[in-house]
Amino acid sequence: MIFLRRLLIFFFLTLITQVGGVIYILVLPLRKLLYQRLSAKWQRIVAHSLLFIVVYLSTTVLLVPLLARPFGRVPLVISRQHHLGPQNVLTCLLNRNYVRPRLKEIAEQTAIEMNREFPGTEINYLDASFPFIDKFPLFPHLSHNDGKKLDLSFCYLDSKTGLSTNNTPSFCGYGICEEPRPGERDQPCLCGQQGYWEYSLMRRIVPQHLKARLGLNYDKIRYHGCHAVRHDDHIHVQLQ
Repeated sequence: MIFLRRLLIFFFLTLITQVGGVIYILVLPLRKLLYQRLSAKWQRIVAHSLLFIVVYLSTTVLLVPLLARPFGRVPLVISRQHHLGPQNVLTCLLNRNYVRPRLKEIAEQTAIEMNREFPGTEINYLDASFPFIDKFPLFPHLSHNDGKKLDLSFCYLDSKTGLSTNNTPSFCGYGICEEPRPGERDQPCLCGQQGYWEYSLMRRIVPQHLKARLGLNYDKIRYHGCHAVRHDDHIHVQLQ
């Protein structure tokens, strides 16, 4: 029973952080030292949890960025720089902010140019990739597995003032979408009829609707397909 519990914890931490499972296993031997000093069960649980958190955060901030370099990946900024920053700092703490150096350069330069053309504008980034190993899945994404993909939040207008804002309606940046207007193609309904139930899981609509609505003719803005969830709550950017 204890083995199964530890195995589940290992897989869960690995799924959401990539490195958390390994750190959990490495910290287990240190737990014995704590148990020798603490007698109450709640004290042991708290001490073990704090030990894991300290070791995990230290590894994430100090060690993982160095180890990721041989894999051709670098972390995006944790604190806002060059008008670019994470929508939620948990993205960084969960190691979901790693990209190829070229993609980091593009993101930073785009943020600088956006602020230059639209003063005060900041770009919020969402999920990128994990620091290690190509093809390692970044749940729940299908393609964020090689450092070449990055989600950027849309820029919004404040519903009360009608003015542009750097805040987003969602704390994580995902899940806010525009529904089809009368006369527009109802892609969520069409995908649902084809059996892709996950398409509208977070109530999102495909980017080609917004592309048509906004009059965007740039050929690199493409539809992602029914097999993925709706993507009109962010911009998905990727390198070739």
